[in-house]
Amino acid sequence: ESYGNFAIEEGRYTLYAEGDQIADQGKYIVTWKKEDGQWKLHRDIWNTSNPAPMSSKNEKIVRQFMLEHFKNPTIIYEMCTDDLIVHWAWGDSTYPASEVFRILSPPTDPRLEIDDCFASGNKVGMRFRVLFDHPSGNQVIRDELLIFRMEGDRVAEAWAYFDRRYEQEQRDELDALVSKR
Repeated sequence: ESYGNFAIEEGRYTLYAEGDQIADQGKYIVTWKKEDGQWKLHRDIWNTSNPAPMSSKNEKIVRQFMLEHFKNPTIIYEMCTDDLIVHWAWGDSTYPASEVFRILSPPTDPRLEIDDCFASGNKVGMRFRVLFDHPSGNQVIRDELLIFRMEGDRVAEAWAYFDRRYEQEQRDELDALVSKR
């Protein structure tokens, strides 16, 4: 259907791999725009009907680790190697599993919201935020990006990226509010 200088095309698609195996299928919508008397592709949207593939074993382990370690610190002994290597923005460190929770844990009632989690080989990447309560009753938010390297079923190495300065600024502002009361 066309509407002035725009046209909309809707349909279904099937993509085949070698051996006539279906690689993907779903619906699409394409908008066309008429410019200088010619129809040109303006925008296209493709939506697969195939379910997302199941998460890898390593991805499941990391999700479990991240969701449980704040509530149950002893799970670190089961889920990390004894000599976990952590790469921080300010340098690399090797920690015994017993120190990991103390270093990574926010102070009170932490909650985790996972935005993305994906695995490739023995590495798992995760983007998430940790929310915790400040004594003022307000919430502090720490956005993080972690990449984990697995050895068997255990986390052996992690690359940790988060804005510690922003987190500290939030805490300082809330501390100032509390001290004014």
